[in-house]
Amino acid sequence: MDLSVRKGIPDWAIAAALAVVIAAGGMGAYVAWSGSSGENRRGNLVCEKCGHQFEISAQDYHAAQAESRGANVRCPKCGQLAAEPVMARCPKCQRPIRHRDVEPGSPAHLQRLCPFCGQKMPA
Repeated sequence: MDLSVRKGIPDWAIAAALAVVIAAGGMGAYVAWSGSSGENRRGNLVCEKCGHQFEISAQDYHAAQAESRGANVRCPKCGQLAAEPVMARCPKCQRPIRHRDVEPGSPAHLQRLCPFCGQKMPA
C-alpha cells in the first residue's frame, strides 16, 4: 500500500516548498529575537502614600521588584515601598487607573470605562 501523497509532484517543487517554510521560520525567529526585549519600554507609576506620579524604565522596575522581593516599587519622592504601575490615564479626569481600581466583571471592566468618572477609554 502506497502512503505517499505526492501524486506526481516533482521533487524540486517539494524541495522549494520546504525551503520557503524553513526560510519563513528563520525570518520569524530572527524578528522575534532581534526585536526589543521590552527593557527599552517605560511605565508610569503612582505612589499610594504621597500620590507622586513618575516614569520608570522596565529594567529599573524589574530591578526594584527584585530588591523589594515583589513588593511595590520605592517612591523617589517619599521613599516608601508604595508605588504601583498605572494601566492607563483617563482622558477626561486625568486620574491614573491601576489594576486594582477596576473590579473584574464590573461595567468599568467590561465596557472599558474610567472607574472614577465613567468616561469611555480609548482602545
